[in-house]
Amino acid sequence: MSGPSVLWLHPARVPASVPAVRMAVADWARATGVDTDVEHDLLVVVTELSANAVRHGRGARFETQVSVLGDALQVRVTDAGGAAPAMPPVPGGTLSEHGRGLALVRAMVDRFSWRADERGTRVEALLPAVPRPPTSVDVATLRDVPGP
Repeated sequence: MSGPSVLWLHPARVPASVPAVRMAVADWARATGVDTDVEHDLLVVVTELSANAVRHGRGARFETQVSVLGDALQVRVTDAGGAAPAMPPVPGGTLSEHGRGLALVRAMVDRFSWRADERGTRVEALLPAVPRPPTSVDVATLRDVPGP
């Protein structure tokens, strides 16, 4: 990969910042030469973590950092909140529109961690910088999918 190895953003903690962060990371990924399949996963992770910082964080701003670490991409989102990221049951069942973000992120990354203390909340995710081989889905495990 070429281009800048670190992207550091400090947007306002408002909903409009989430798509702006996503666009900035997409531009960075293309300039850095991130594979398009990896870029998709990267953008999902950045969007989910940034949206959580906006929705659950504190303070006027949050920080999003994306960096190349050898053969991996690291995403770190920090806000002034002091609460641990929660992974409660999905409210409203599996068809609910909210409550899946961190579970989705955990499923997409190789490593996920967080810390919450008096300085704030920091969530980190590590993704492979090269595409993974495709995986199959066991259709029998899908639930609550509306039928015809």
